Amino acid sequence: MGEQIPVIGRAIVNVNYKKESAKLPLLIVKRKGPNLLGRDWLNKLQLDWKDIFSVVGSDNQSSDLNVILEANKEVFKDELGTVKGMKAKIYVDESAVPKYFKARPLPYALKDKVEMELERLEKEGQIQQVEFSDWAAPIVPVVKENGSIRICGDYKVTVNAVSKLDNYPIPKTEDLYATLGGGQEYTKLDLNQAYQQIELDEDSKRYVTINTHKGLFRYNRLPYGVASSPGIFQRTLENVVQGIANVLVRVDDILITGKTREEHLNTLSEVLSRFKRIGIRLKKQKCVFMAEEVVYLGFKINKHGIYPVESKVEAIDKAPSPTNVTELKAYLGMLNYYNRFLANLSHLLKPLHVLLQKDTKWSWEKEQEKAFIESKQLLKSASVLVHFDPKKKLILACDASPYGLGAVLSHKMDDGSDKPIAYTSRTLTSAEKNYSVLEKESLAIIFGIKKFHQYLYGHPVTIITDHKPLIGLFREDKPIPTMAASRIQRWALTLAAYEYTIVYKEGSLNGNADGLSRLPLKTNIEKTPTTGLAPSELLMKRKLKSRLDLVFPNIEKRVQERQQKQKHYHDKKSVNRQINEKL
Repeated sequence: MGEQIPVIGRAIVNVNYKKESAKLPLLIVKRKGPNLLGRDWLNKLQLDWKDIFSVVGSDNQSSDLNVILEANKEVFKDELGTVKGMKAKIYVDESAVPKYFKARPLPYALKDKVEMELERLEKEGQIQQVEFSDWAAPIVPVVKENGSIRICGDYKVTVNAVSKLDNYPIPKTEDLYATLGGGQEYTKLDLNQAYQQIELDEDSKRYVTINTHKGLFRYNRLPYGVASSPGIFQRTLENVVQGIANVLVRVDDILITGKTREEHLNTLSEVLSRFKRIGIRLKKQKCVFMAEEVVYLGFKINKHGIYPVESKVEAIDKAPSPTNVTELKAYLGMLNYYNRFLANLSHLLKPLHVLLQKDTKWSWEKEQEKAFIESKQLLKSASVLVHFDPKKKLILACDASPYGLGAVLSHKMDDGSDKPIAYTSRTLTSAEKNYSVLEKESLAIIFGIKKFHQYLYGHPVTIITDHKPLIGLFREDKPIPTMAASRIQRWALTLAAYEYTIVYKEGSLNGNADGLSRLPLKTNIEKTPTTGLAPSELLMKRKLKSRLDLVFPNIEKRVQERQQKQKHYHDKKSVNRQINEKL
């Protein structure tokens, strides 16, 4: 959830834009930063998003910036760019046996949409139809919020399994930030369809062939989902900006700064000039120019320093007090997970353990609250938390409860123990509470992956779950499941961008994440492309019924309740055993 900004005034103002005019509300706040346009302004004035980009600064500065942008307006054309003078190559082991997968059957409701997307990609030259290929990956059609389709090749079952990974190093986040000293203002550049701006060499195209109900199609450009794509793209962008100071590049995230305004503008001018010369295209509406503060790779950056957008211990800091025995046991399980690093823990927790005794009435008094607060301080102490070290192994433990998600990012230490780098949690939305147990546990992994993206991207990570079905569903060497719900397929595609291994751990041994999921932070969740609907329901604009609905009208609810009872039983059994062992 973002920071609340106090409003000091409100006014109704006359606004004119092109042929539109309107009286619109204006909120006044005491704070430095860019002006924000709300949806009411955008709708009333019929603003074109393509003409909007963020500019912060004085009139003179904006004038200088506009001169630079006008001189390089070709870079902001609404088209797919093409990097000139280079073609990407995918290296495959010479002894590798070609892998050919048949086209997966598509729901009838998706066929027309998939065909339209194939036609669009073919028209743009991103793909071309071929009659024969010894390599072929099945496709996973992802339904976007607007009803259109994104086609993704399931390359982890074909070329990714046998390709020689492009080991060009992705810069470490901490190394990038070390070069930011002295920056006064910041510019963020966003590439339009980043990977697709790089063409493939002729020999590599056969490895990224996709098999569809309309036949075989071969990609002409670097597609997402290929294991070498991040390394190839990083090398390309670094070569383009080589020799220009104050430019940070991490895959498709580009940041520019300068010790003075003049230096910043000169650097921006040189970068845009090179992009224009080499054929790169940017998405103007997502770029930010000359801002006093930006968020880059999960950190807030300004001239005073670099700060995490969200405290690494906020999930502990703001965790609510337990309201029942189940929540208390979950919290104690989390403490027990780090027991070896916490001195005098049993004495401190005595008021909490009293509430677990048989026939004891639940009563949360000052004594319990004091023990709860002091034990949270222990979890945030230097004896438990460690700083991120790119040389150490990463572990992401995730768990879900009926009402929350929790995740802990840790390092595997030399003595074999896990030490946390950061904690995170949130409550489930009303729609997410209706998910099956499988979907909630899957969502917990995606939540953790996205929260800790700046640590995980480009680093191998072991994902820990206490829900065994996820091992078969998300195993790194298995194809994306065709019969799973559309949201599961989307999540599998999200995971495919990371180098991970997924491991099952019994609930009693996953106490760190379990505790967070049962005492989650109350957060407002932004709308995302996840609709919660089956593709056929999304496309046909109505709830679909089957024969089972007539026999068992509430079958989905009954299945979910049954799954939840089973998980609760096993979790309770594991936690009780763990607590009894300690007592």
